[in-house]
Amino acid sequence: MIRHLIPRMVISPWGGAALTGSGSRNGDETVGRSLAFQWFGLMFELGAGVVMEKPAAPSCATLPNDVSVDQAARHLGIPLHPYTRVEVAYQLVKAGFRPIHRHANGSMSTRYVRSAAL
Repeated sequence: MIRHLIPRMVISPWGGAALTGSGSRNGDETVGRSLAFQWFGLMFELGAGVVMEKPAAPSCATLPNDVSVDQAARHLGIPLHPYTRVEVAYQLVKAGFRPIHRHANGSMSTRYVRSAAL
């Protein structure tokens, strides 16, 4: 019961999806701080922040012209293991990259370059 007699105040960051839409491709998000005050079992919270455009997700269009599968996976935020290497290579080919060379045993290439036709 003593803990309710001592006021408690916490300042913390908050954020999330915005209720308004600006019509942008990526949408909006809110970023700000909140102040919570608790005393005698009552809690008051006050938040202040700004609405800003959500940053675009990384894509193959923002990759350099010469890239390895490992670099592309890190850039795209894909965890790297043998199954996802194939998915990353597929995304690169679909975005207009071509393999530099294939390995002698027929496995997939590890480096890709952007096609000159694009």
